[in-house]
Amino acid sequence: MRPTGPFIGLPTLAEAFTAGVEKLPSTLTERTRRAWAEFDAAPERLSTAWQDFVLGDVLRYPLSALRVAAAADVDVRGSFKPDQVLVGTAGDERVRLHVYRREVDPELAARVCRDTGTPLALATEGRFWTLIHARPGGPTSTAVFDADLWSEEPLLLRAFATL
Repeated sequence: MRPTGPFIGLPTLAEAFTAGVEKLPSTLTERTRRAWAEFDAAPERLSTAWQDFVLGDVLRYPLSALRVAAAADVDVRGSFKPDQVLVGTAGDERVRLHVYRREVDPELAARVCRDTGTPLALATEGRFWTLIHARPGGPTSTAVFDADLWSEEPLLLRAFATL
């Protein structure tokens, strides 16, 4: 089933990225296509591997910079917190991104972003990848990417990697 509702179409992406979106190696595009097909066939078994592939290979986050979110990383009220945080590299241990390896309410994730001063979060159950941006006192912005469409339209994969 294809998503319905407001979304960014290819013409809008092309207009928004006036300098163009990042070029991805054709080998990465093909590996992404194969990894998606494998995950789609067995999501319960391959969820972590698929998410690690997207985070590490597509987004180029060093998996060594991902760590389980601890109280020191995310000092928020209640028990809602990210599964992991992405910290800076080369001695910079500041939290750069909250990572939710499950479906979450974007407003809850936005509240955590605001409470912690880390304005970015990424949430995914595997198929839908939601980028959340929320600064204290500012609006919440979200962008949802459907991994099922990445093999049909490589520009969507490239836009996701660029963001």
